[in-house]
Amino acid sequence: QKILTDGAGKEVPLNPTVTKRHLELAEPTLEDQRADADRVLDEIEAVLEPCLEVLNALPDHTRTFMILVSLFDRFCSSLCDAVTGRNDSDAYLRFMEENNLFLIPLDNTRTWFRFHHLFKDCLHKLSMNDPAVDSTGLHTASFQWFYDHGFFSEAFDHAMKAGQPALAAKALRSLLLTLYRQGNDAAIFPYFEQLPENIILSDPVLACYFAWGRMVNGEFEIIQAINALQDKFSGKDADLVQGFYQAMEG
Repeated sequence: QKILTDGAGKEVPLNPTVTKRHLELAEPTLEDQRADADRVLDEIEAVLEPCLEVLNALPDHTRTFMILVSLFDRFCSSLCDAVTGRNDSDAYLRFMEENNLFLIPLDNTRTWFRFHHLFKDCLHKLSMNDPAVDSTGLHTASFQWFYDHGFFSEAFDHAMKAGQPALAAKALRSLLLTLYRQGNDAAIFPYFEQLPENIILSDPVLACYFAWGRMVNGEFEIIQAINALQDKFSGKDADLVQGFYQAMEG
């Protein structure tokens, strides 16, 4: 018979039948899980319905603008101009803020904003059925804006969402140098997990850094892949790969 101890160290026998019955009562059934899921969906729909009513009452151009910028976790007027092709995004943002259209400022200067997460979900739902929304093009344009303005992590994310791993690698290289200067270079490794290995190995800096991370984890076979790259590059790139390989071998 199994036993436990109470708070005073006294042994307390367990009744297997009672214990099993309590566990069965605590374990949710498949029907319970489905009921919970249906309840959550009903609650979400109840919240989204008034959001849709608000959107449907807006002019088409305002609604379209909001749907387009809802692809971002945060946005500013300059970013909105770049991805929508407009030059009056600031006026749209002020209109949304003045009319309480679920816009949340992220700084005291009211430069950066985001949508309330439930309203953002509502806009995203609309974007999936809107032929005017070219998500790939929007994410590609977003990559360029974030990259040009030094927000390399967000540039990486948008490049990946656009299906452009080569652009993501470009952002990652700049991000790597930024994190290295901050003494936080270990934070780079989760980004490598999102990129195809052939894209990583096509860049000498990323290839060496990737190999170093793999070797730290005990995956020493990666060094042979670096060795094979020595003839692929020329000039300073070749010197970098060769020097890294010799250092690792030594």
